[in-house]
Amino acid sequence: MKSKLFGLMMLAAVAFGCSSDDGSQAEDTINLFVNHFKTTSLTSLNLVLLIQEEDRIGTDQYIEAAFIEGFDFEPGFTYELTVNRIAVRNPGTEFINTRYELISVDSKTEVPLETSFTVPLTRIYPSSFYYNWIRGNTTLGFTIDGQIPIDCSGLCGPLDAVGDAAEEVRGVFRHGDDGVYVLEQLF
Repeated sequence: MKSKLFGLMMLAAVAFGCSSDDGSQAEDTINLFVNHFKTTSLTSLNLVLLIQEEDRIGTDQYIEAAFIEGFDFEPGFTYELTVNRIAVRNPGTEFINTRYELISVDSKTEVPLETSFTVPLTRIYPSSFYYNWIRGNTTLGFTIDGQIPIDCSGLCGPLDAVGDAAEEVRGVFRHGDDGVYVLEQLF
């Protein structure tokens, strides 16, 4: 699940097309798979979980979820959950906001330490808007959006220069101790 994952990401879980705009709410209980890392969001400029619902579990198609109520995510583990999915139609629009409430954690599986994953660190949007999720510097250390510590080892200099470049950059990481993302490559 390297950079191909991001090319195949679907729309954010908070915005699905809908034919009605009556403000109604629908609830159901579903199975959910949660991937082992948080990533930056191409749609909301926040960190998100990558999830799969029901029949998409086991595919390469993920959607984004800002959070799951009652769920404590720990990086480096995949999860199978049973959740209550609540979909609310937004009056006046053709979108549905979806949120999830944890019912149970059905499995929690640690991924091998050598498992690598790719996270977009900067993004240029079609309107020429540039966004950089990297916070910090070589002296103070780095984080992704002030939330995920980065161990940049021999790549601290290039990581520090990313902000000045104003170009799209992705990092290849593996999991370190205590939720740290260990940077292995920038491209």
